[in-house]
Amino acid sequence: MSDPERPVAFLLGLPFHVVTMDETIDDAVVAVEAKRPAYYITANVDFIAQSYNNEPLKDILFHADRVVCDGMPLVWLSRYFKPALPERVAGSDMVFRLFEQANQRGWKVYFLGSDTETLTETKRILAGRYPKMDVVGTFSPPFGTVDSWPNEAILEDVKASKPDLLLVAVGCPKQEYWISKYYKDADVSLSIGIGASLDFICGSQVRAPVWLQKIGMEWCWRMMSDPKRLVKRYAKDFYYLIVLAYRQWQITRERSGGPHVESPDRPLER
Repeated sequence: MSDPERPVAFLLGLPFHVVTMDETIDDAVVAVEAKRPAYYITANVDFIAQSYNNEPLKDILFHADRVVCDGMPLVWLSRYFKPALPERVAGSDMVFRLFEQANQRGWKVYFLGSDTETLTETKRILAGRYPKMDVVGTFSPPFGTVDSWPNEAILEDVKASKPDLLLVAVGCPKQEYWISKYYKDADVSLSIGIGASLDFICGSQVRAPVWLQKIGMEWCWRMMSDPKRLVKRYAKDFYYLIVLAYRQWQITRERSGGPHVESPDRPLER
């Protein structure tokens, strides 16, 4: 079964597939059942800021099978620049939807990232909630660059476990670097970076109330939960959001066709 066609919106210099959460999960099911290596990326404003002067990271996005929008400011901007992204596809919500599918379909799941204690607790919690989902392996990589990890041992363990879904939780851009470099060697149907999702599962981090999520202010909740670390990061993200939005506004004004920019799915060929 081939991947469904999805339109692509180019926003602030990066491609986003125009999909809802339900469509993303439907596409993930197709990808897993296709039994060929693929990877998805959930990109937010911080991802855009990090990729601004980072060509390898941009290249990773352009080669992804799906890039979904995990940021309400980007959804809002897309309504002006067109085509509009229908909704935020939050990675922290998507993982639970994937777990539901794994539970229904008996998928095998492998976690790469975090620490041993968090991985052990994650397995325990998920076994109670999703008894038919099989967590077949976990690996906690050491601190350091992706290239300094024992990647041969990681790949050997992943391939021996034969998961259907590989979820990498080491934060952006490390998880994207690892996935893009090794997803074919790992020979897993679908690999996705999930950031802090394991911390949310275990309760070491608490997500914003649903009403804050719905009005697009989850970033504010996160910033206030760890201001020493996140205020500087979000200030940088806001700067790049304004600069790049202004640049795209200038470009669209110069085009006779107006701000509408759209292309068919699969311009992101390998």
